[in-house]
Amino acid sequence: MKRCWVALACGVGMWATGVQAYTMGTYSAGVLVPYAVHDGPGETTAVGLVTGDVSTCPFYSYISPSPLPSRSETANIEWFFFDADSNVRQRGRIEVTHNDVYPFVWALHSDPALQGVEGYLLFILDTDNIGRLDRDEGRGACLTAEAFFAVVGEGDAAYIPTWPVEAYDFAEVRETGHLYLRTMGPDSLTRLSSGAPDLYLGNYTDAHGEPAVYTLRYSIGNGDSTRIILWSAEDIGGIHTVDMFDDEQNRKSVNMPLPHAELNVVDPAGFFGVPADFVNGFIRWAAPHSAGNQVHVSADCDPAPGLPSSGTYTDHGCDGNGVVSFSIIQSPVLGARQTILNAGRMVSP
Repeated sequence: MKRCWVALACGVGMWATGVQAYTMGTYSAGVLVPYAVHDGPGETTAVGLVTGDVSTCPFYSYISPSPLPSRSETANIEWFFFDADSNVRQRGRIEVTHNDVYPFVWALHSDPALQGVEGYLLFILDTDNIGRLDRDEGRGACLTAEAFFAVVGEGDAAYIPTWPVEAYDFAEVRETGHLYLRTMGPDSLTRLSSGAPDLYLGNYTDAHGEPAVYTLRYSIGNGDSTRIILWSAEDIGGIHTVDMFDDEQNRKSVNMPLPHAELNVVDPAGFFGVPADFVNGFIRWAAPHSAGNQVHVSADCDPAPGLPSSGTYTDHGCDGNGVVSFSIIQSPVLGARQTILNAGRMVSP
């Protein structure tokens, strides 16, 4: 096969159809920015938040003593910064109106102690201003965003893909019907329905299912460097044995350490035992089964609202977790950082 000398020239695509596809570019109750970091205002993740209009995303407020809501001109975006193990490290609130555009520069909002800390951002539009996300609140209509990692001194910016988040992605909402946003924690967002599932879900009685396989692009030759971002709604940490391919179809089995539970930034140049001429290619990674995907006791995986909670807010094994991945490749040849959305495919049983 003809060699692919420059990473961008051999790009990879999204999953094609049905549950095998990423869902992107839509309005939703919230937005996930799966990678955020800053080293001051000159090197930072920046997010452009856009709200829906009044016809598709009405805002409400409750004024005592009336028990009925009234229309409101404003609502609040509640935002959260999680570290790589999904611990909430900072949270805040932004007041917005309909058809609003709000530039969120992470370096300007961040606690100084979080400089250099890699993590991810989650934005939720609280349409009724009561600090609670209900089962159908904001569904498919309220908030969208784009994101970049900007390096001002180099006049460069890499695109950061964003994914829509719906209320039913949160375990508390699935188990009780709502999530009080002040209680947002590491066990809240336990699936991402817009992400790619981590196993084949054709048979709910199958206790293990078949894994999804991802193609993680890299280029580490001729001065190129690669950051592979892997984000998962549940714990995928550990040391994973993967197949690493070069651009001549040569294969090498190597270990890929994922030290963090839900966000991992992988540098393939640091893998032990990689041949010196493996400078451009891809890594084939089979996603592990997350803790919530181990037991499929019935097709009715999520309890009805009001049933007793398990107390741990983990999912019940039928949601496919939700994994997203992309590579940021910095190339002196191109003179800029490029983003490649990493593809995946299901392995049918």
